[in-house]
Amino acid sequence: MEVQYIHKRCCTRISAVYDNEEVGYLTYTIEDGTLDIEHTVVNPEMRGQGIARRMVQMADAFCKREGLKIKASCSYAADVLGLDNPNPSCKI
Repeated sequence: MEVQYIHKRCCTRISAVYDNEEVGYLTYTIEDGTLDIEHTVVNPEMRGQGIARRMVQMADAFCKREGLKIKASCSYAADVLGLDNPNPSCKI
């Protein structure tokens, strides 16, 4: 069985589900055309499999589709997105 990812826009949440159980999540807010990734959480026993990275990538792809800018209060997400890069696409 593989990890499934579910984006619940109405809940501003991306969930990682394995064996019918949520094993990780990413939460965000959207304000003034900017999505802010606030938290990424993965159960300790599921860490090291790229789950958090995949959720951040999904949030980034969502921003590109919707024409949103992206920032990250979450330091892990900021690192994955390369927000210290001077020319990231669709990022502030």
